[in-house]
Amino acid sequence: EVTLLDAQGRIAAAADERVIYQITGDAQITGIENGTPDDLTPYAEKYRMTREGRALVYLRAGRMAGDITLLAYTKSGLKAQCVISQR
Repeated sequence: EVTLLDAQGRIAAAADERVIYQITGDAQITGIENGTPDDLTPYAEKYRMTREGRALVYLRAGRMAGDITLLAYTKSGLKAQCVISQR
């Protein structure tokens, strides 16, 4: 789950942004959703707008051991990453 937070750590529900995703390691992004029924962005694109500050990213891990890193960033300069250890 991706959540945009304000400076106080609260969900920034009014600050929806297009988030771009990259992945490293033996995995792939299989889809991203935001719960907006009229968002026509193809499910498998590597970007999506948040809805009320949130989105979901679905990953499929491969068979190789090692870390998987999901990087998320916006054009306004927000960025974060999540590391998943796969053994």
